[in-house]
Amino acid sequence: MRRSIKLLFLALTLSACTFGDVVEVESQEIDMGKLCPEDSLAQAVIRLTNHGRKDLFITNVKTDCACVVVAFSRSHIAPGKTTELPVTIDISRYAPQLLEHTIGIYTNLVDTPIVVNTKVEIGYSKN
Repeated sequence: MRRSIKLLFLALTLSACTFGDVVEVESQEIDMGKLCPEDSLAQAVIRLTNHGRKDLFITNVKTDCACVVVAFSRSHIAPGKTTELPVTIDISRYAPQLLEHTIGIYTNLVDTPIVVNTKVEIGYSKN
């Protein structure tokens, strides 16, 4: 019985370390609007705020397409601070369509990856 209580206490103690680590994403759905293929690039910004008690580190960012580039720094984001991750999508080779992509942001926190979905509507040429 005592061993069970000790194991339960240990499990609760270890899991409690992660509850204080919270990261807020300004928006998990980014609508980049309607663009023409001649516009070439769709651009947006992902804003992350560290509401935890520990420094937040972005360890990796993965996208579902090579046409999506997310610039990020491996430096820390202190508690209470916000960082911006510029997102660029090369739309120059796409025909008119609704283009949707998924971005996964990996951090040193338990709730990874943070998933952000983007969409851009590619219209017809301006000509």
